[in-house]
Amino acid sequence: MQRSRMKLLFCSLWAAGAIAAFSPAVAQDIISAVGGMIYHSDGPFQIGDKEVTVDPGRPPQLKKGEKLETGDSRVEVMLVTSGFVRLAPGSSMEMILAGSDSARFRLHKGSAVVDLKDVWDEESVSAVAGDVEVMFRKRGLYRIDASEGEPPTVKVFRGKARVVVPAGHTDVGGKKMVTVSAADAKPAAAKFDPAQTDSLDEWNHARDEIVAQKRKEAIAAMKAGEGDNAEQILLKQGSPMWGCRQLGIGCGQQRAGGMQPGGGAGPRGAPGGQQPGSPAGGGAGGQPRR
Repeated sequence: MQRSRMKLLFCSLWAAGAIAAFSPAVAQDIISAVGGMIYHSDGPFQIGDKEVTVDPGRPPQLKKGEKLETGDSRVEVMLVTSGFVRLAPGSSMEMILAGSDSARFRLHKGSAVVDLKDVWDEESVSAVAGDVEVMFRKRGLYRIDASEGEPPTVKVFRGKARVVVPAGHTDVGGKKMVTVSAADAKPAAAKFDPAQTDSLDEWNHARDEIVAQKRKEAIAAMKAGEGDNAEQILLKQGSPMWGCRQLGIGCGQQRAGGMQPGGGAGPRGAPGGQQPGSPAGGGAGGQPRR
């Protein structure tokens, strides 16, 4: 019970940092978000046959069964309250399942970096590419590269993934990768150099840095006793959902110098989002900051 409550608090603070740059009114709307919300892109993209751009005041939603085509843009999609998938240009994905703490998507083609700060269990977040399923069994940083009609490649920078094919499965740890040679053959894991990165890995790193900084600002505000500000970040006004009190923080009753215990634990998973604006690159390795 205590571990679940601490998980909830961690994910909520991480999500709070991700939405902190939105206006309070927008943050209130985003508070009840589930996976599939699109928080950033560096250009237009398509959902179905509709061209979409990200309005920082009203992020679009990729709904279950809808197909996203990035075109020439890079696109960031919230998978769960504690993680994103970030897509390279020329990629296509579809949401199969979207919730606050569980998600499943199909990568039709292209490259996707999955950045998870936490997972609720070993099967809560997964991806499908061709006939291959990838279950992200631990928090970490992962990448999938897929071409239509070709077997995918799965890299684990940090964490643990299970790569499942009809003939069986392979568990893949950090700094290892799998290239599925055929859907009917059990894939073999091999080492790779995580320092060898490209522009997608570097963009993921840049985005992660921004989200991490906003999370620090949200935590600092609560520690400083700025309860009203923390309420606007975490609490949907007029609703009992996802508030500081439900998380046991007691935002409105904090004292300077530390967070005070508040009410009981709330529902699983507090929603998240992301702030507009993205550095063009920077950094190598794309490793998540803990």
